[in-house]
Amino acid sequence: MKVLTIIVSYNGLKWIDKCINSVVSSSLPSDIFVVDNGSTDGTCEYIQEHFKSICFYSGKKNLGFGQANNIGLKFALNHKYDYVYLLNQDAWLIPDTLEKLVAAHLNNREYGILSPMQMQANMEDYDKNFKDIICGLSLDQPIVDVEEVMAAHWLISRDCLLKTGGFSPSFPLYGEDTNYEQRARYFNFKIGIVPNSFGIHDRANRTMSLEQKIYLLDVRNRVILSNISEPCRFRMVRTLIKTLNGCRRFRSIKPISNWIKLMSNRKLFIENRKTSMTPSAFLDIDNTESFSIIINP
Repeated sequence: MKVLTIIVSYNGLKWIDKCINSVVSSSLPSDIFVVDNGSTDGTCEYIQEHFKSICFYSGKKNLGFGQANNIGLKFALNHKYDYVYLLNQDAWLIPDTLEKLVAAHLNNREYGILSPMQMQANMEDYDKNFKDIICGLSLDQPIVDVEEVMAAHWLISRDCLLKTGGFSPSFPLYGEDTNYEQRARYFNFKIGIVPNSFGIHDRANRTMSLEQKIYLLDVRNRVILSNISEPCRFRMVRTLIKTLNGCRRFRSIKPISNWIKLMSNRKLFIENRKTSMTPSAFLDIDNTESFSIIINP
């Protein structure tokens, strides 16, 4: 059983030691691949000094969450891993997180993506977004079916990865996980939460600025434009209605400016949506890696 944990880092020195060490201490062994997005806070130097046995890709620029993860996903497919585990830099595992998730999948192979219960750093409260996801769901079963769950903690099976591929370049940051889950369901994979498995996501006290809220509206429009599980009719109208509602809610015309930019790139969204319907989308697994990887001895 081969598992690869992929961690995308960007100025994450505050968390990186706890994050990586939680994988090192996992009861189910996992190789580790860190993809750094051009950190300037000493994260790269710290990893190279303190973690001598992991795969490490040091990028010169910020590729975003999805495209950075694609580097690790391609590596996982080329090196025949049975599972990949996507772990945020501000998140960490409980020792038996991976063991319980893999055990759940081995008995339920129809699932392509499994998540543990995502907790706050105090290990008592649920992550706020995760709490919204499980609200009203019965947790007294081995796996709970959900439409989506955040990619801070994701176990992806090799079969799902081969068919669904990597993250779409239509999403620079946020929304790429929702789009990926839509595509996984298109290939008939289920998405689930394993109630007896737990993982930590340290983001309890973060606030969102108006600019970030407006950006998330743009992300939701990208999700609509990229969804392969719904008919293509009226996508533009739906995004425009959302945008106009956003202008009223935020008392800003910035959403309109963002929407116009999206529409100017409409052909690219159509291209990426078509690509996302093909197996191994956005991952060229036949060629050797076209990037440099430092594998510490």
